[in-house]
Amino acid sequence: MSEILNQAEELRQKMVALLLSERQAIDEKLALVGYDGGAQPGKKVKACSACGSTEHNARTCDQRKAPETSTPSEREPRSLF
Repeated sequence: MSEILNQAEELRQKMVALLLSERQAIDEKLALVGYDGGAQPGKKVKACSACGSTEHNARTCDQRKAPETSTPSEREPRSLF
């Protein structure tokens, strides 16, 4: 029974060593791309697609072109088919 426990412990130690070497390789790759393990990337700043301001969105933008208004008689009739 103790032989089985010894084999299990030996396998566990090998697995830990393997995982640590994989972690070291990953850490080296992250260092190459400039990741330092700090905070998560920030949220993307939303901006108005019409003018670029971060104070409002395109729906409420004062600088966007107002839609042309027309009366129903001036519009082209819609096809029902």
